[in-house]
Amino acid sequence: MAGCALVPNLRDVAESVELVAERPLLRPGLLFRGGTVNRLFDETELPPIETILNLRKGPDRLFRGVVNLHHPAQDRKDNYLTSASSVQRWLQEGLVKVTQARWPLLVHCTSGRDRTGVFIGLVLFVVGIEPSIIMDEYELSDGVTAGHRQLFAKSLDGFTAHQGWLVPELATALRRRLRLDEA
Repeated sequence: MAGCALVPNLRDVAESVELVAERPLLRPGLLFRGGTVNRLFDETELPPIETILNLRKGPDRLFRGVVNLHHPAQDRKDNYLTSASSVQRWLQEGLVKVTQARWPLLVHCTSGRDRTGVFIGLVLFVVGIEPSIIMDEYELSDGVTAGHRQLFAKSLDGFTAHQGWLVPELATALRRRLRLDEA
């Protein structure tokens, strides 16, 4: 799915992972990522989704037939610090919301890069996508600088070093929903 000019960094995560991995790993059409949806006219401009998970502090506009979940991040750059217990708690609670949501799902923040990047990075990590592919998928976002890459690399390191905080049942549920090779 090509991005939409009205929603920054909008893309189907399975398609972008396939692009960088050069092989299909995830089921397409289930998980989308992007920036704010507040500039859209109506739900016809959204990808085919049933739920929006908003990671911004501000509310989303409502779209007919779409469930809105609000899970704001409390910090800015600190959201990359996945070794911090407050960020781990935010991510864990977000994973719970995602596993209980109606799918297909769009996860977004303002630009679709920082909060969304870390959250989608975690989803990809827990379903078993290689860190190098996760990094390459993140780098498809507009506005990624060398500083962003360094912060995101630290996030990935935090996932690996501190994965004891992840609830195994959430990872299993996400793998079953998203992976092509899972039942």
